[in-house]
Amino acid sequence: MHVGPTVEQRRAPVETGLVKVLIVDDHPSFRGAARALLIAAGGFDPVGEAASGEEAVDLAVRLRPDLVILDLRLPGIDGRETCRRIAAAGVKTLVLFVSVDEEALTPVVGIPCAGPFVPKRSLSAPILRAIWAERGQAPVVADRDR
Repeated sequence: MHVGPTVEQRRAPVETGLVKVLIVDDHPSFRGAARALLIAAGGFDPVGEAASGEEAVDLAVRLRPDLVILDLRLPGIDGRETCRRIAAAGVKTLVLFVSVDEEALTPVVGIPCAGPFVPKRSLSAPILRAIWAERGQAPVVADRDR
């Protein structure tokens, strides 16, 4: 489990405007690629990583991310059940579902935090920014990050 800097060590999102992101996938290579993408995109702060749904729920409760990038297929509880549990825990977040299996990308209804589905191969900075902008917010991107 990678949690990143402590709350005290990170700049508060109110001050920075950064979108706090939790990355959930059982493949370390995808978590690393997603972390690198978020950092390169600017405006996003990868605050934690989880390899299972159970671990994701615990981290979501502790870290209160603005956005969760969540693989649908996880060991233990799957992505849909993970999303349900995050919502049931009262975490106000948006869940972006990802999968290599595009046929698995069917809508999740009735869960407040459930957001769009994106095939893993299509995940990109413009897509992340567009999804976040649909919430009526845009990540703050420094000129050096553009």
